[in-house]
Amino acid sequence: MRELFISEHLYQCICEMRQRRGLKTILDRGDESPLFVIQRGNLYNSKTLSNQVTDMIKKTNLEFLQFRENPVTAHTFRHAFAIMAVEQGNADLYHLVQTLGHENIQTTKIYLEKHMKRKNNVVLPLRIC
Repeated sequence: MRELFISEHLYQCICEMRQRRGLKTILDRGDESPLFVIQRGNLYNSKTLSNQVTDMIKKTNLEFLQFRENPVTAHTFRHAFAIMAVEQGNADLYHLVQTLGHENIQTTKIYLEKHMKRKNNVVLPLRIC
Protein backbone atom coordinates (compact mmCIF):
# COMPACT_ATOMS: atom_id res chain seq x y z
CA MET A 1 0.00 0.00 0.00
CA ARG A 2 1.30 3.47 -0.85
CA GLU A 3 0.58 6.78 0.89
CA LEU A 4 -0.62 9.50 -1.46
CA PHE A 5 -0.61 13.25 -1.06
CA ILE A 6 -3.59 14.87 -2.76
CA SER A 7 -5.15 18.32 -2.88
CA GLU A 8 -8.22 19.19 -0.83
CA HIS A 9 -10.26 19.57 -4.03
CA LEU A 10 -9.28 16.10 -5.28
CA TYR A 11 -10.04 14.65 -1.85
CA GLN A 12 -13.55 16.14 -1.99
CA CYS A 13 -14.10 14.71 -5.49
CA ILE A 14 -12.99 11.26 -4.32
CA CYS A 15 -15.30 11.46 -1.28
CA GLU A 16 -18.27 12.41 -3.48
CA MET A 17 -17.55 9.52 -5.85
CA ARG A 18 -17.20 7.10 -2.92
CA GLN A 19 -20.48 8.34 -1.43
CA ARG A 20 -22.27 7.67 -4.75
CA ARG A 21 -20.83 4.12 -4.67
CA GLY A 22 -21.98 3.54 -1.08
CA LEU A 23 -18.46 3.52 0.39
CA LYS A 24 -17.13 5.28 3.48
CA THR A 25 -16.15 8.88 2.82
CA ILE A 26 -13.89 9.21 5.84
CA LEU A 27 -10.54 7.82 4.78
CA ASP A 28 -8.01 6.70 7.35
CA ARG A 29 -4.89 4.55 7.45
CA GLY A 30 -6.85 1.52 8.68
CA ASP A 31 -9.29 1.58 5.75
CA GLU A 32 -8.39 -1.23 3.37
CA SER A 33 -11.25 -0.67 0.93
CA PRO A 34 -10.18 0.28 -2.60
CA LEU A 35 -9.87 4.01 -3.17
CA PHE A 36 -11.56 3.79 -6.56
CA VAL A 37 -14.27 1.32 -7.54
CA ILE A 38 -16.32 0.88 -10.67
CA GLN A 39 -20.08 1.25 -10.48
CA ARG A 40 -20.72 -2.37 -9.45
CA GLY A 41 -18.36 -1.96 -6.48
CA ASN A 42 -15.57 -4.00 -8.05
CA LEU A 43 -11.98 -2.94 -7.68
CA TYR A 44 -10.91 -0.33 -10.20
CA ASN A 45 -7.69 -1.91 -11.42
CA SER A 46 -4.85 -0.10 -13.15
CA LYS A 47 -5.56 -1.74 -16.52
CA THR A 48 -9.15 -0.45 -16.49
CA LEU A 49 -7.98 3.05 -15.64
CA SER A 50 -5.21 2.98 -18.24
CA ASN A 51 -7.62 1.82 -20.96
CA GLN A 52 -10.10 4.56 -20.09
CA VAL A 53 -7.42 7.27 -20.12
CA THR A 54 -6.06 6.04 -23.46
CA ASP A 55 -9.57 5.99 -24.97
CA MET A 56 -10.37 9.50 -23.69
CA ILE A 57 -7.12 10.91 -25.07
CA LYS A 58 -7.73 9.31 -28.48
CA LYS A 59 -11.20 10.88 -28.63
CA THR A 60 -9.73 14.37 -28.25
CA ASN A 61 -8.13 14.14 -31.72
CA LEU A 62 -5.35 16.45 -30.55
CA GLU A 63 -2.99 17.17 -33.42
CA PHE A 64 0.20 16.15 -31.63
CA LEU A 65 -1.14 12.60 -31.16
CA GLN A 66 -0.54 11.78 -34.82
CA PHE A 67 3.20 12.39 -34.35
CA ARG A 68 3.61 10.17 -31.28
CA GLU A 69 5.12 6.72 -31.67
CA ASN A 70 3.16 5.36 -28.69
CA PRO A 71 -0.31 6.20 -27.40
CA VAL A 72 -0.77 8.46 -24.37
CA THR A 73 -1.56 6.25 -21.38
CA ALA A 74 -2.06 6.78 -17.66
CA HIS A 75 1.62 5.90 -17.26
CA THR A 76 2.52 8.79 -19.57
CA PHE A 77 1.26 11.13 -16.85
CA ARG A 78 3.74 9.64 -14.35
CA HIS A 79 6.55 10.54 -16.73
CA ALA A 80 5.10 14.04 -17.22
CA PHE A 81 4.80 14.53 -13.46
CA ALA A 82 8.43 13.49 -12.91
CA ILE A 83 9.72 15.80 -15.62
CA MET A 84 7.69 18.80 -14.45
CA ALA A 85 8.62 18.26 -10.80
CA VAL A 86 12.33 18.34 -11.63
CA GLU A 87 12.15 21.17 -14.19
CA GLN A 88 10.15 23.39 -11.85
CA GLY A 89 12.55 22.71 -9.00
CA ASN A 90 9.86 21.05 -6.89
CA ALA A 91 11.74 17.80 -6.32
CA ASP A 92 15.23 16.42 -6.18
CA LEU A 93 15.92 12.93 -7.47
CA TYR A 94 15.71 11.27 -4.04
CA HIS A 95 12.28 12.70 -3.23
CA LEU A 96 11.03 11.98 -6.73
CA VAL A 97 12.01 8.31 -6.33
CA GLN A 98 10.03 8.22 -3.07
CA THR A 99 6.99 9.98 -4.54
CA LEU A 100 6.85 7.69 -7.57
CA GLY A 101 7.29 4.63 -5.36
CA HIS A 102 10.24 3.29 -7.32
CA GLU A 103 12.36 0.73 -5.51
CA ASN A 104 15.37 1.52 -7.68
CA ILE A 105 16.68 5.02 -8.42
CA GLN A 106 17.66 3.80 -11.90
CA THR A 107 13.98 3.52 -12.85
CA THR A 108 13.44 7.19 -12.06
CA LYS A 109 16.61 8.13 -13.93
CA ILE A 110 15.23 6.39 -17.03
CA TYR A 111 12.18 8.70 -16.92
CA LEU A 112 14.39 11.77 -16.80
CA GLU A 113 17.12 10.63 -19.21
CA LYS A 114 14.65 10.12 -22.06
CA HIS A 115 13.43 13.67 -21.57
CA MET A 116 16.93 15.14 -21.32
CA LYS A 117 17.96 13.46 -24.58
CA ARG A 118 15.00 15.05 -26.37
CA LYS A 119 15.57 18.39 -24.67
CA ASN A 120 19.26 18.46 -25.62
CA ASN A 121 18.56 17.45 -29.21
CA VAL A 122 18.15 21.03 -30.37
CA VAL A 123 18.21 21.82 -34.05
CA LEU A 124 19.32 25.31 -34.99
CA PRO A 125 17.25 26.99 -37.69
CA LEU A 126 18.97 26.94 -41.06
CA ARG A 127 18.69 30.14 -43.05
CA ILE A 128 18.81 29.58 -46.78
CA CYS A 129 19.25 32.68 -48.91
